[in-house]
Amino acid sequence: MSASQPTYFARVTAGTAALAWGEIAAALDAACVSSDARTIVFTTAAPPARLTLLGSVDDVYISLGELPGLDHTHPSLARFAEHARGLAWRKAEATVRQVRALPDVPEYTITASLGASANYSRYDAADSLQQALAGTLPWRYVDQRSTSAACDLDVRVLLEPPRALLGLRLAQEPLHRRAYKLASVPGSLKVPVAYCMLMLANPRPGHTLADLLCGAGTILLEAETNWDPGQLVGSDHDPAAIAAACANAQNARASAEWLLADAAALPCSDGALAAVCSNLPWGRQVQLADSPAFHTALAAELVRTLTPFGRAVLLTDQIESLLEACAAQGSLQLALAQPISLYGSHPSICVFIKQRRPLGPLRPFARWHDEDQAMGEVVRSALLGCLAHPYAPLRLRALRACARSSERTLLEAAAAFAQDRDAHIRDLAAAARERLARSEQG
Repeated sequence: MSASQPTYFARVTAGTAALAWGEIAAALDAACVSSDARTIVFTTAAPPARLTLLGSVDDVYISLGELPGLDHTHPSLARFAEHARGLAWRKAEATVRQVRALPDVPEYTITASLGASANYSRYDAADSLQQALAGTLPWRYVDQRSTSAACDLDVRVLLEPPRALLGLRLAQEPLHRRAYKLASVPGSLKVPVAYCMLMLANPRPGHTLADLLCGAGTILLEAETNWDPGQLVGSDHDPAAIAAACANAQNARASAEWLLADAAALPCSDGALAAVCSNLPWGRQVQLADSPAFHTALAAELVRTLTPFGRAVLLTDQIESLLEACAAQGSLQLALAQPISLYGSHPSICVFIKQRRPLGPLRPFARWHDEDQAMGEVVRSALLGCLAHPYAPLRLRALRACARSSERTLLEAAAAFAQDRDAHIRDLAAAARERLARSEQG
């Protein structure tokens, strides 16, 4: 690792790491150090301010370091805090000062999170670190339990035994907050997830992008801010949602068109939409009275309004109903399904392409995207995520693709099903083992 390239880490929504890394690598010419479901550690020589423009991440930090030897006990926590005292705190502060102004004596708070059960709480970890730092830094500590006001510096502590990762937030506010988004509605989409969905929708100049259930307008406002699409059309059957979208659009100085309309009866001509990107009703806040009927009507409207080879990127936790409705249309081919974790639920981002011919079993989406290598990583992540999906047909589809792959990671994942109760799955696992053996011999 080059000493001239600082180390940073980004926090992401679980399930979106491959997409987020695609943006980080392309925007910052970064090198990945490590990655897991929610954290990407990387190095880059890019100016720190450029990192605050990332759209797919929840937040980004200049790394203070990774401390090993952490376990679930209080003595381990005390050792961690003592070791943390010797980290390059002033150097990290200087990096933040390249992004934004800080007072001579900045106020700081500590945000800690636990990645595993322990005999201490995240507040115990924050208190232990604060006591270790007391008197060693010209900073003024503010207990986050006593105020909701933003501090000058946020010290992020990720306690993930056997390691702890520490950093300083680069921006004043978390990156998942957008200045334009002042109005919201129930079920409003987390902004970095909207950004990741748009990476899959890949809006093009001159093409029309629509959100059929626009809510507060997050998806289209992210598209206009970060892409260069043609016409943007948002529709919703709820007047309150349209009002919220219009208010946010005014804040963002955006020019999207907002329509009060049902997703199953859009006031647009056949084949008018190059792409659709929508957060479908799901979860506790927005429930459907009749999911199959809704998804059937939605799928028919997608077939009517999409251009040939147009794509629909949809977020849902009712994937069985959605896939069955789209399959019944005959011309909406599932290209990718990426399970994510959001607000305690586990929805999936699904990508459909309008065409009659079924897509191939491996890297089906990469063929329809400009960045084949980056999309190959996304498809690989989606296949691995779908191997544990509760919807059996989707799980089997992913397993079949992995077993036919030439990539070792996917073959090993498929071979792990050798003891499954289903004979067909065992056959696929055996085929994967044979491919692995041939690759080792060759």
